[in-house]
Amino acid sequence: MHHYEQVRKDINNSLAALNTGGLILLHDCLPCKQSHQAVPRYRGRWTGDVWKAIVEFRTKENLNIFTILMDMGISVIELKTNQNILTLDQKKISRLKFRDFYYNHSKYMNIVSYEEALKYLNI
Repeated sequence: MHHYEQVRKDINNSLAALNTGGLILLHDCLPCKQSHQAVPRYRGRWTGDVWKAIVEFRTKENLNIFTILMDMGISVIELKTNQNILTLDQKKISRLKFRDFYYNHSKYMNIVSYEEALKYLNI
């Protein structure tokens, strides 16, 4: 499911099983329109509010996260010192609106190009 609360649980469960050097990849992290991220879903194309979970986890010191600008956004999470920590009040994250995402998406999501991601991941 592409709902913030469920994605949070999925990330935490994945982190508990993640091996050293492993990566977690999440799809649908960059909605283009408000309707794409609306919960509940009411349109065909839909990302849900996955982006909110990325915003939350980007505030963690032990997780390095970036989002690749491709295919509705692919976020990469690794157990590593956060190289670009997001400073945001934890209490406000669940109440973020698409308007907040729209005006702050580059900062919130730590967006990189496909080429930058390949270099970073040594691929």
